[in-house]
Amino acid sequence: MPQDSGVEIDGEVAEARPILVWSFSEAPPLLKQIHFTDDDVDWIALIPHEFFELWGDIPPWMRSGTPFAYCDAYEYHNAVEDFVVVVGVHA
Repeated sequence: MPQDSGVEIDGEVAEARPILVWSFSEAPPLLKQIHFTDDDVDWIALIPHEFFELWGDIPPWMRSGTPFAYCDAYEYHNAVEDFVVVVGVHA
C-alpha cells in the first residue's frame, strides 16, 4: 500500500500520509474486493489510521450527502493495515 513520504515545511521534514481516493474502475484490485454488497460502488478511499485517531471520523467532505459523496460512505477499519478503507456506494 502507499508509502510514507516526507514534506519539507519551514526547513523541517514532516511525515506526509495522504488520503487517497480512486474511482471504483481505477482502484487497486485488492480494494475493489473489500465491499461485498450488490450496491454500485462509485469510489474507494484509503485514510491513514492516524487521521481517525486525531479526528474520530472520516473527513467532512467525504460524508454521505455532500457534493463529493452524494451516496452512502461505508468504513472498513481492519481491511488494510495502517489504513481505513472508505467506500462510496449508491443503491
